[in-house]
Amino acid sequence: VPRAWEATQPVPAPDRALPADPRIARTEQVFAAIDEYMPEFAAMHVQTADGPVETLDLLMLSLRTHNLTGLARVPSYLEWFHTTDRRPAYEAVRRALQVLQWKWPPSTWVIKSPSCTSMLDSIEAALPGTRHIWCHRDPAAAIPSVCSLIEHSRAPNTDTVDCLDLGAEVLDYFDDALTRAMAFRDAVGDDRFVDLTMDEFVADPVGATQRAGAAAGLPLSETGRDAMTYWVGHQKRPARGHRYTAARYGLDANHIRTRLAPYLERFPVRLEDPQ
Repeated sequence: VPRAWEATQPVPAPDRALPADPRIARTEQVFAAIDEYMPEFAAMHVQTADGPVETLDLLMLSLRTHNLTGLARVPSYLEWFHTTDRRPAYEAVRRALQVLQWKWPPSTWVIKSPSCTSMLDSIEAALPGTRHIWCHRDPAAAIPSVCSLIEHSRAPNTDTVDCLDLGAEVLDYFDDALTRAMAFRDAVGDDRFVDLTMDEFVADPVGATQRAGAAAGLPLSETGRDAMTYWVGHQKRPARGHRYTAARYGLDANHIRTRLAPYLERFPVRLEDPQ
């Protein structure tokens, strides 16, 4: 999995033969500034300079990522993003991964991002034969959570955040993303996918990861399991958890579930009590 400092600064290629890379310290400084400026963000998204990271920063290389809308509301960009060819996005990711593995190649890359859901065909074009682990959660809980994350990400960059508009925007995005993902799955077959629920992962993160990895052809070594167990056991939990409500974004559980009924019919998940 790309580490945070690698994803934000992939060039030049990391080199094991060298002492600690100065990019690690620079990334730590950036994260420390974010924690100081947006302390509530730590309760939503844990990030460390040398820890695993989503592919969002690598997708920035092509300017084709929904992550940009997390920084500001730009309707013209959203309109362009929904209609543009997204294949260059993961072509850029592939090139970045090739740079990162130049001097010490991994046997297999594991990449992750919620935005992958809307771009599976782009991943297939750039990285043919990729196996997918699809994590599932009641969208009536997941979508307000995403809205809250985006609200806090936009707040430092704008005078006001229109929460009602944001709710409609995020629901539209997930409707499109899930429709695209299910169509792609129909085209390539279920054997390329492994399904994992959030409940499974929260109850037993190491065991769930091991089962999902094995099903995807990535067995977890004893060393890897021990390291993962240590990390989970020593991970600091925010004193204040992530709090949000659907109503703040003009949404309610019934409306979200009705809009995304095809997804829920295909992937039954535990329906969570709305916050």
